[in-house]
Amino acid sequence: MIKITLNIEGEPQTTPSGILRTFTQFFQTKYATINTDNENIARMARHIKTTVPPEASALFDTPISAEELHKTVQQAKANETPGYVGICHDI
Repeated sequence: MIKITLNIEGEPQTTPSGILRTFTQFFQTKYATINTDNENIARMARHIKTTVPPEASALFDTPISAEELHKTVQQAKANETPGYVGICHDI
């Protein structure tokens, strides 16, 4: 159990409501919408590869087997945050 945390001003929070408020503010800031404009989006899009190398293309055409799925799920750690693709392992 968390007994103390520092809020964004660096002040210690020891009450359950203070700790909850600190975590809430942290995650609201962390996952806030990022404003972008069309110019920045276009600049980022120019760096995206639009073709897949032939050796990788073959992998995408191959169905995932039940064994591969089972092995992947078994290797996943419980109670972990989602990976970079946003997929959570809790099933």
